[in-house]
Amino acid sequence: MQTNTDITIVRITEDGTASHQIIRGVNWQGERKTSVTDKGLQSADIMTVFIPSSSILPDADIRKADFVIDGIKDYSEVSGKALRRLIESDGGVLVISIQDNRKLGKSLGHIELGCK
Repeated sequence: MQTNTDITIVRITEDGTASHQIIRGVNWQGERKTSVTDKGLQSADIMTVFIPSSSILPDADIRKADFVIDGIKDYSEVSGKALRRLIESDGGVLVISIQDNRKLGKSLGHIELGCK
């Protein structure tokens, strides 16, 4: 798998602070999807992040509602509403789906994150 960036996975804890994981060597892809509904034209930016099995740490814990940021970031000094604003200003996207494809073997195995 061709990789093009490193990412930071951020989870906002119940007390409003951030826990984060850094994953190096992932494939980040983005696209704009549009559809026509009864309310008119709707569009959304959709990101897909492919994490190769070789980049996944044994203690990696990625869940729906975590944020994914393109690049290496540290949010340990920020909390509360300022944390969410900082994540959004850094282009953070919300994980909405996780597909574990590690059973495909060493060369094809990966985790796929669907984000918006």
